[in-house]
Amino acid sequence: MIKLVGRVALVLWCACSWLQGQDAKDEATEIATKTGLVLESQESDHFVFLWGVPRAAGQPSLLAAEAAWSEFSKMSSVTDAGLLFGSRKPLIALFAAKTGYDKFADWYDAKFTPYPGFAENVKRAVFWPQPTPRIATFTHLKPNTPESARNIIAHEVGHLLVMRWKYHNNFLPPWFEEGFACWLEAKTLGRNNCYCFSGGYGDRATRLDKINDIEWPRWKSSVAQQVRGKSDKALRTIVPMPLSDLAAPEMGKAWSIVDYMASQGGDKLLLFIEKFKAHWPKEIVFEHNAAKAAAQEQALQDVFGKDFDSFDAAWREWVLKNYKIVSGAAVK
Repeated sequence: MIKLVGRVALVLWCACSWLQGQDAKDEATEIATKTGLVLESQESDHFVFLWGVPRAAGQPSLLAAEAAWSEFSKMSSVTDAGLLFGSRKPLIALFAAKTGYDKFADWYDAKFTPYPGFAENVKRAVFWPQPTPRIATFTHLKPNTPESARNIIAHEVGHLLVMRWKYHNNFLPPWFEEGFACWLEAKTLGRNNCYCFSGGYGDRATRLDKINDIEWPRWKSSVAQQVRGKSDKALRTIVPMPLSDLAAPEMGKAWSIVDYMASQGGDKLLLFIEKFKAHWPKEIVFEHNAAKAAAQEQALQDVFGKDFDSFDAAWREWVLKNYKIVSGAAVK
């Protein structure tokens, strides 16, 4: 949390004409009327917040969202959020419980109808990033606390950023999308709340308290141990994996690959995203296929001059030089 103070707090309340305050208030009023919820609107430099919780309970999430944007901007040198989000600030909603979250999903579906069955799909989750038509992410407390919600919000902002950069109206590779979100969360907060994949993705049998809230140096250490022990899965093996198969070892490698790409220059990380989206098959298909693998490998060739295997080798060499193996528990 130490990274949240200072840079963000100094700019948080400056006047911004990107979206007029009245527009945000009108939207909040509409949502409150349609859902029957008691809601409050708050606006920061880059986001509009909808609180179904006391305003004080939402402030850690507000600071985390702005800090996540700041980390992205610092890495990428992108200062104009309109390049990703257009003319409206993304909406971030935090509700007291699942009932509020579900009512919001119903409102969103009724107003925008992104696709048939949208609300039912959203209700099966406990947090959701939506890249279009109204850019938004939303979650709820119970069992989350205001402190753990800040990790979720930083993580979900990461989803919105990777989705919206050179937006292509199609699916993203799960390993990279989740890896980017985990990476930005850890860069922002110094630790990673791994609930984003544990229990719901590949770690259903793992006790959440054993893999939640991990300090980033411990995550790096675990990745370094994998590389040193030659136990990490090859990138070409991870690329086709569905979300349900991604477990902690694969996610550790995924965000570390994002970390490696960023270390070569933020412009290269963004260019990789741009290139694989440009090469992505036009047909909208959820499942992985050979064309999606080819798009990612071609993007690696375009940006880094490497195929899956040679990129893997370069990443492993970099990890061994830059990640330290530390002793002690990985959990707070």
